[in-house]
Amino acid sequence: MAVERGKPVKKGKREKIWTLVKEALDLTQARKVLVVPCAESGKKSIWFLPEIYALGAQVVGADLSPSMLHKEWGWLASEVPLVVCDIRSLPFKDGTFDLVMNQRFICHFTEEFRTKALSEMRRVTSGFLFIHYESNLTFKYLSRKLREKLGLRKRPPRAFHGGDFDWKSTKHPLGHVKLGNNEIKRELKKGGFQVVKVKPLFPLLSDRWFYLAKKM
Repeated sequence: MAVERGKPVKKGKREKIWTLVKEALDLTQARKVLVVPCAESGKKSIWFLPEIYALGAQVVGADLSPSMLHKEWGWLASEVPLVVCDIRSLPFKDGTFDLVMNQRFICHFTEEFRTKALSEMRRVTSGFLFIHYESNLTFKYLSRKLREKLGLRKRPPRAFHGGDFDWKSTKHPLGHVKLGNNEIKRELKKGGFQVVKVKPLFPLLSDRWFYLAKKM
């Protein structure tokens, strides 16, 4: 099946994310892009492999789960390379890509895992990282913390399905880790990145914050 060039992204949350992705592509002038991970079964895709390809970039999709990768993107494999790999050991040479994109992923894991993932993403990019973290600066998060403090809510550990991989040793105990903006900047700096731009999806309403960072 041929890639549909110029296909519009439908309105809504996904359109907002696509706007941020396009801004990152425009600011970095990236010609070689790695999207890792890029498969999630049963969700509306926010990886935008065909859309990035349609803009003329050389895009590669990478994911640890063969089953989800080919279920979601098998039709695209003739146009866009799909690579099965672990984000902590990416099979690419140093500086292969102008931009590495990482969404809906890093916030699920322990600090040790995040450190290794950032190190590998830094190694394979010659320029930039576009990454999504979950912020604690939302009305919903503050409300939950207040109810927990008052004993009105106890949050059980969340299950996290990882397809073909056993995530038990690497996932965050609560399924997600939510950090403050300064904490995220410090983590990225420790990983070798300088933050260029920060954009919350919907300020104070959504915990999705997007960071464009430059390799130091």
